[in-house]
Amino acid sequence: MNLNNNGKKVKKRSSLWKNRYKKKKDIIKLFLSENLINKHSIIAQTNSKHLFPLLEKNDDVSSNKSNKNNLPNALTVTSLSNPLPISPDNSDNDGDYFLNETHENNNDLKKVISADSYTKDYKEDPFLSNNAEILQALQFATKPQIADLLLLLEKRVVSDFSTIVPPNVLTKIFQYMPLGDIYTCMTLNKRFNEIIVKDDILWDYVDKRENFFNLPNTKFKLNDKNTLCTYSDFKKKEALFKNWTKKNYVPTTKTVVAHDVDVITCLEITPEYVITAADDTFIKIYDLTGEKQTTLKGHEGGVWALKYDLETNFLITAGTDRSIRIWDLSSFKCIYVFKGHTSTVRCLELSTNDKNGRFILSGSRDSNIMIWKMPSKPATDGDDELVYNVFHLNPYYLGTLKGHTDSVRSMSVYKNILVTGSYDGTCRIWNISELKCICKMLGNGSRVYAVVYDHKRNRVYSTTTDFKIFVWEVKNYGDTGHMTKYPNQPNVLVLNAPALILHGHAGLVGLLELKGDILCSAAADGSVKGWDVNNFNVLFQYYHNGNIPISSFWFDDNFLILGSEVQFTVLNIRNGDILSHDILHFADNVWGIKSDGKKIYTAVVKDHKSYLSVIDFTNMKVAPTRSNIFTNVLRGSLGVSKEYLFNRRLSPERYIHENQEKSFVADTDTPLNYD
Repeated sequence: MNLNNNGKKVKKRSSLWKNRYKKKKDIIKLFLSENLINKHSIIAQTNSKHLFPLLEKNDDVSSNKSNKNNLPNALTVTSLSNPLPISPDNSDNDGDYFLNETHENNNDLKKVISADSYTKDYKEDPFLSNNAEILQALQFATKPQIADLLLLLEKRVVSDFSTIVPPNVLTKIFQYMPLGDIYTCMTLNKRFNEIIVKDDILWDYVDKRENFFNLPNTKFKLNDKNTLCTYSDFKKKEALFKNWTKKNYVPTTKTVVAHDVDVITCLEITPEYVITAADDTFIKIYDLTGEKQTTLKGHEGGVWALKYDLETNFLITAGTDRSIRIWDLSSFKCIYVFKGHTSTVRCLELSTNDKNGRFILSGSRDSNIMIWKMPSKPATDGDDELVYNVFHLNPYYLGTLKGHTDSVRSMSVYKNILVTGSYDGTCRIWNISELKCICKMLGNGSRVYAVVYDHKRNRVYSTTTDFKIFVWEVKNYGDTGHMTKYPNQPNVLVLNAPALILHGHAGLVGLLELKGDILCSAAADGSVKGWDVNNFNVLFQYYHNGNIPISSFWFDDNFLILGSEVQFTVLNIRNGDILSHDILHFADNVWGIKSDGKKIYTAVVKDHKSYLSVIDFTNMKVAPTRSNIFTNVLRGSLGVSKEYLFNRRLSPERYIHENQEKSFVADTDTPLNYD
C-alpha cells in the first residue's frame, strides 16, 4: 500500500468535500438571511438518522450551542460520503426541530417540546390543557412519525373554497379573469366545472365583455325581455369566432346579380332577408343565403335611403322621387306613400317617444326634417297602396323641423332627441315631441358629412370636409358655448367651438359610426381609425397602400371589415392580424358591408354591374395556395394597441354603466327629454 499516494488521494477528497460543504453552507446562510427558510426547518428529506450539520456552533443564526463532538460517529464530516440535499423552500421540511438535535436513541433523544417548560402554559391556555395528551405524545414522536402526521393533517385541512364562498362572490372573482383562465379553472375539479358551466350571470357578463357576435340567446331573464347568455350559447359564438380567425381556411362565397347599375346605394339585413336598393328605382329582396325572393317596384327615381322596422316588419324607403314608401315584408306590397318633401330624401331614421309612439324621420335636400307616425298595420286588405299627396292632410304627419339652410346630410336619433348635420356647416339638436331646436353647433366651418349622437355621454361627433372629427360636449360645454334666448322659444344652447378635435386623417372623413364605446372613422385617404370615446385613445388604425377612399366598413369589438376600390379586407383588431385580402378579389368596388356574425353581406360592383356577395363563416374550406394569391388586390397595414385592448376588455367599468343614461345639463331650460 502506497501511503503517500493514499494520503494524497484522501487529502484531495477531503479538500474537495470541504469546498462543496463551504458552498452549501454559504447558500443556506443566504437563504436564512433572505427569509427563504428558517433555522427550525433545516432537516433531512428522508429520515432523521442522516442529518447534515449545515451551521457551526459559533454561527450567529444558530439557536443551539451544540458542536460536532456531540454528534454520533455516523454523522461526522469524514463519514458522510454522500450527504443528502436540503430543500431551501421548506417544501420537504415540515418539522419544527432544532438544527443539531439529531440523536435518535432513548439516551440521546432531546424533546422538541419540553413538558416542564410548558406545564404552566397547559394550565393557562384552554387549548393546550384540552389537548395535553396529544401534545405529550408528540414530544416523544420521531421525526418521520411527525412528518407522516403533517402529511395526513395537510390533506385533512385542505378545502375547496368553492364550497365556502357564496356563488355571487365566485361570479365576481371569475369576471376579473381572462377567458383562458376561466377555462383553466373548469379543469381543476368537477365542482368547479359545474359551478362555472351553470353560472349564466357569469357567461352573460363574459359574452358582453368578449362581444364575439350578437347572436340570439336562449335563456330569458326574470321579468325582463332581455336574455341571458348561457355557457352553450357562448361556446357557439366562440366557435364562430374561431372560424373567422382560422388559418389556412377561408369561408365559402356566393355571389348573385343584383342591379344593372354601378352603385348599390343601400344594403340592409333583417332576421329573414337581405335587402339592396340602387339608383335604378328597384329594391331587391334575398333570403339569408343569397337566393333572390322578389323585387319591390314603385319608386319613380333612385332609392337613396332605407330602414327596416322590426316591430312592424315594415320596410321604409325614400329617394330622388321625394316620396317615402312603406312596404309590408309579410306580403312584399307597398301599403303607404307619404309625400311632402320638395327635393331628394337623403336620410331616414326610426325612433319612439311617449307622445308619438313609433315614428319616422326623413331628412331632405330641401333642408327640412319631416316627422311621420309609423302605421301599425296596412290601411286596406286589397292590393292598392294608400297615397297621401298633401302632407298636411296626411293623418300620419306629425310636423316639420325647420332651421337648416342647406341639405340635411346626416341624422342620428335616440328616443325623443334628434341630431342633424347639414351642408350649411351646422349641427342641431332637436326635441322631437316639441318640434323645437334646443342646441346649435356653429363651429364646424364647412359642410357636415356625418353626425353621431352619443346619448350615454351627452356628446355629438361630427365630420366635415377639413379632415377633422369634432367632439361636442352638450352637457359639460364650459366656455365653448352659451345659452341664447330667441323670441317665442325657450333658451337654446349655442356651441361656438367643439370641446375637442380629433386629428389623424388626411382626407375627407365621410364615414363615422359609434358602437358601444368605440368610434370608428374612415376617410378618403384610405385610412380608418378606431377611437376609445372614454379617453379618445386610438385603439386601432389602418392605412391603405393605395390611398384609395374607403367606401364602406363594418366593425365590432373584434373585427374590422373594409371595402373600397379593388380592396376588401377582413382584420382582427384583437391582435392586429390581417385575416384576408382576397375573398372578393374579383370586385371593382365594395359599396356596402353588413354582418350578423355568421355571414358577411357585401354590395359589390364588377364591370358596371352590381352584385350581392354572401360570405359564409359557418361553411369553411381550405384556403388556396400561395401561387393562387391574386396580385391585383391592393393591401394595407394595421396597427393595434394589443395590451391596451386586452386590459380594456377586462375592465368591469365598461359594462357596469352600460344601460345608464345621463340627462342634459341641469341648469338649462330645455333638458334632453328622452321619452
